[in-house]
Amino acid sequence: MMGDEIYNDFNQFKTDVDKALKQLAIKLAASTKTQILNAISWRDENACPVVKKVHTLEQVATLLSDTLNHLEDDNGHLEDYGFWRLKGSQFTEYEPDSELRDTENVPLSEDIHQYFIDEVRPHVADAWIALDKTQLGCEISFNKYFYQHKPLRSLEAVTEDILRLEKETEGLLKKLVSFGEQP
Repeated sequence: MMGDEIYNDFNQFKTDVDKALKQLAIKLAASTKTQILNAISWRDENACPVVKKVHTLEQVATLLSDTLNHLEDDNGHLEDYGFWRLKGSQFTEYEPDSELRDTENVPLSEDIHQYFIDEVRPHVADAWIALDKTQLGCEISFNKYFYQHKPLRSLEAVTEDILRLEKETEGLLKKLVSFGEQP
């Protein structure tokens, strides 16, 4: 298979694993293959990012217009959406590191891209907006808007109820205990 080779490049390692699986005619589900690669991979902060896919400008424009219904006039902001210029009109999309993934709740009144630039980019320089994970919507707190508080009963009312129930059941315990006895 791969022998005793030492890999410094995860992209090459992944390619060699794919080739070995093909040669051995082993078909794995994508999730299983990812688990195997993650189980035997390593974490190196200086390693090259794993390339997920290379897109043309037209493909990027379609992805952005389908998801966000707009495309920046210049291509300077494409890296904010996870597309880095490779050469000419080709853009690379990197595989995200699931251990570093995070989410933000953006107020509906704010533009997602502007929020990203103002609130995220200053803290994480290589972050991007994952278009396939972006969800628009809002959360409604039903308790906040629909719950009607009913005040608790007073201590006196609760005590009255307990004493009344105690009187009603006064002979019940004696009847239960004496039920098993022979007359």
